[in-house]
Amino acid sequence: MLSAIDSSLSRLRTDYVDLYQVHRFDPGTPVEETVQTLDDIVRAGKARYVGASAMHAWQFAKLQHRARLGLDTLRVDAEPLHPRQS
Repeated sequence: MLSAIDSSLSRLRTDYVDLYQVHRFDPGTPVEETVQTLDDIVRAGKARYVGASAMHAWQFAKLQHRARLGLDTLRVDAEPLHPRQS
């Protein structure tokens, strides 16, 4: 992820992006490593916010749980996966 964000910033000719998004859950990478790297990206000022998409609810929950264990730069907000129809 670190080389990917650096490549994106170079390609976009900017110092940071507003949102850096992880699209897929990587079962081959420890959750702690994914969350820590996202935290590092925010702390380095390369992204203002990070997000995730296209995951099963349990995968989001694993990332959120890890983020809540002490990474203060990651704010965990979750929208309903399937909003209720009025």
